[in-house]
Amino acid sequence: MGVSCGGVAFKADTSTLNLSKIIADLFGSRYQINKGYCDSRNADCIYAGMTNEFVIIVHSELASAFFAATDTTGVQKYLDYFSSPELVFAFEAYDSGGTYSYCLIEKGEVRRQFRSISYEKSIDYGAPLDKERKWLQAPTYTDDDGDTYIKDADADFECMEDQLPQVLLQELMQEKLGFIPETMDDNFREQYFFKQVVTIEQPLADESGSVEQNKKPWWKLW
Repeated sequence: MGVSCGGVAFKADTSTLNLSKIIADLFGSRYQINKGYCDSRNADCIYAGMTNEFVIIVHSELASAFFAATDTTGVQKYLDYFSSPELVFAFEAYDSGGTYSYCLIEKGEVRRQFRSISYEKSIDYGAPLDKERKWLQAPTYTDDDGDTYIKDADADFECMEDQLPQVLLQELMQEKLGFIPETMDDNFREQYFFKQVVTIEQPLADESGSVEQNKKPWWKLW
């Protein structure tokens, strides 16, 4: 079963933080703790957790916002909420679509932003990080089928060229956060699913006491 998630990690002293309050402050009070699983790829679901050093909010819509521009204009409210943290790490890992992305913001400035969609590079902003440079300078070879491989001699590891974004994302997450998507849960000291609660307003009765019926089809949103 492949990985399919996007999220953002905010470096913070989490000893006095409350996840429910964080989610309510950033997304609204309609997001309530959900007893079961919900899909964080949907706008109405958030998965959030804390380690001793990071608040991690797994929410595809939030993660995507960190790749909408090469500055922090569209996501400044999240940085302000955590008082311009030393490190913000946004990530996307969608195995089914071949999308692997990472955005590192340090003290309010976008240092590095990379996004690969369907194994094709779509964003490449900022100077490559040390781990990226290691791979960019690594030896390559092409097999009999025409596939290009990149070798990490130090780790006795190699990967296909189009798999490199996935490898880099995992290595950077491990280095900066201490986990990758597959091991995230093992590192949380506290975590919850939050689901947006939809309140259905009751129609008002007119003076005769009858209730006006809504004639709009159920499938029509507006």
